[in-house]
Amino acid sequence: APPPRPLPDHGQVLDLIGQTPVTVDELAARCHLPVPDLQAVLADLELAGQVTLLAGRRVVRSGNG
Repeated sequence: APPPRPLPDHGQVLDLIGQTPVTVDELAARCHLPVPDLQAVLADLELAGQVTLLAGRRVVRSGNG
């Protein structure tokens, strides 16, 4: 089996998320990541309290992000 791909830089993804909600698909296109990889990063960022996942597969920077 191929080795798992390293996850992208969380900071890089976070830099693309602002106070205006953005869709996961749009974000994936901007950072050139497969959606499953991006969702793994977003889950980590959400657990860290840096982003908030919204309805409709959108994400926005948290107040403390």
